[in-house]
Amino acid sequence: MKTAIYIHGLGGSGSGSSAKNVKKALSSLSDTNKAFKNLFGGEEFSFSAGTYDLLKPEQAFPQIQADMNKADLVIASSLGAFYASCALCDDAFSGAQCNSVAGGDSGAGDFAGTTGATKNTRILLLNPCLEPENTIKNILYPEQKKDFDEEKCHSAWKTLKENWKKLPAEKRGLRFGVFSDRDELFSFRPLFIANFGTSAPNQENSVMISGTHEIAKSEEQLSSALNAFLRYCHDC
Repeated sequence: MKTAIYIHGLGGSGSGSSAKNVKKALSSLSDTNKAFKNLFGGEEFSFSAGTYDLLKPEQAFPQIQADMNKADLVIASSLGAFYASCALCDDAFSGAQCNSVAGGDSGAGDFAGTTGATKNTRILLLNPCLEPENTIKNILYPEQKKDFDEEKCHSAWKTLKENWKKLPAEKRGLRFGVFSDRDELFSFRPLFIANFGTSAPNQENSVMISGTHEIAKSEEQLSSALNAFLRYCHDC
């Protein structure tokens, strides 16, 4: 059986409306969409969505990376999509490799300690927050600011970005970015293309859709994102 997982954005959870919408959409596609069935080789799939404290990178990233290491399809939103973009897993991955990030005994270097690449896991990134160090502070709610260690998070996020350089060129095409034309928070499509874009003709691994930031909360926007993603998977 194949596995699909959802990684929520800031303030979300594994039991929130976005996770429920994604589960519902995937269930529908498994019954009706040939491209989706082909993506899973005709096998059935299970769905899961964890809850992560995204303002604590030293906890969130190892958990997300470990969950992704077991998945065949990953759908991630916003800040959760940033962590997903940084994941470099292999079969020997252990969350213990990341325990000392951002102020631990060995410093932030251990945060990017895994150099293997995810198995051929497809990763769909919905409006990924690719510059959290420049954007997150400005969109926090008052209660979130109380739990936000700015210096620690910024150090960890910058260190995590080093993983982008370690991603083998042949793995870039496994990531697909979806960006909204009316995103009210931020838009990092050029940065996505610069770091993850593919050079194959007619196989651009990002797309702009009509909508706002929280794609997974809108059934219409989520459908557009998934359809674009499946067209890309079929073509490549």
